[in-house]
Amino acid sequence: MIKQLIEKFDDLLKENRAFVFFRFPNSDRVHLYIQNGLAVNRTSEFSSPGFVLAPFSYQGEHSNLLIRDQSEEFLIQTYKPRREYKNPIKSASFDQSSFINLVINAKKYILEKNATKVVVSASGEINNSSKFSRLFCDTLLEYQSAFVSFFHHPEIATWLSATPELLLQKKGLHYKTVALAGTKSSNPHEYRPWTEKEKHEQKIVQNQIHDDLKSICGKYKIDISQTSDLNAGHLFHLLTEFEFQTDSHPTTILKLLHPSSAIAGHPKENALAFLKHNEGYSRSFYSGFLGPTDINDFSLFVNIRCAQMLSDTVRLYVGAGITLDSDPESEWEEILQKSKTISKMLN
Repeated sequence: MIKQLIEKFDDLLKENRAFVFFRFPNSDRVHLYIQNGLAVNRTSEFSSPGFVLAPFSYQGEHSNLLIRDQSEEFLIQTYKPRREYKNPIKSASFDQSSFINLVINAKKYILEKNATKVVVSASGEINNSSKFSRLFCDTLLEYQSAFVSFFHHPEIATWLSATPELLLQKKGLHYKTVALAGTKSSNPHEYRPWTEKEKHEQKIVQNQIHDDLKSICGKYKIDISQTSDLNAGHLFHLLTEFEFQTDSHPTTILKLLHPSSAIAGHPKENALAFLKHNEGYSRSFYSGFLGPTDINDFSLFVNIRCAQMLSDTVRLYVGAGITLDSDPESEWEEILQKSKTISKMLN
């Protein structure tokens, strides 16, 4: 049904409609939500049928909601062998000098005992001549274990995302979240064990989430998985899952969990203060969250491995977790590797 999906996608763009295509990890069902009209709707309840898009700066206020006035499903076999990219992968216009300086300043901030981890980011543009529908379908095929989405609202923004990171999932009375950190290549020819820096970085995220959940779970038990490797396309990450119940409102949980130590740092307030004065740009919807919502459940994912789609360029966003053991050049290489999640789709 990929041909029908592309035709529908292209028609919606031509008609200037508000819509979102998305697929859950390891699924062969692609969902389409269409909103009637171009109203900019906002929600704080996460219980309206639709799709939420919230910025990095979210602190419990209303988030953008694309209302599900119409919906369709497409069955697409996405379990294809990973493709080899024979042409050079395009590079975005990241500023290496500025990023290296940002990492150095973050390490100084940590050395002065202001934080144990700071997640810095960079953005850069890359030319694009590919149709958005083709980019989306290529991303579906390449990243089977990611939550892949294409959000388009003419009055808000257009974003493509292939994120491996769940922020918060609600099914009835049960919740799930994850601690995700550490990055290395999944190429078997480049195998290496996890470094102590990477394991420490993930442990910071894991401990912070556990502490946050203990403050709201009360009498309820928090189930914590063993830490394992998560394959996210050409990368591996360290993953720990949390399942829990709470009497707290979803907004309260989200304010606790977002932004996590995986996308901001630790302690959160100190890391955010550093980013505000040093990062030098607005993250917008990068490292915010997005996902489908309904009356009794929702699935919200952190908007990483993503890009803002512009008229003839694509703006990529990537980040790296900085600790006292970080090497600036290695962190630079890490963000280049992460940027390939989207940039190699432009081949």
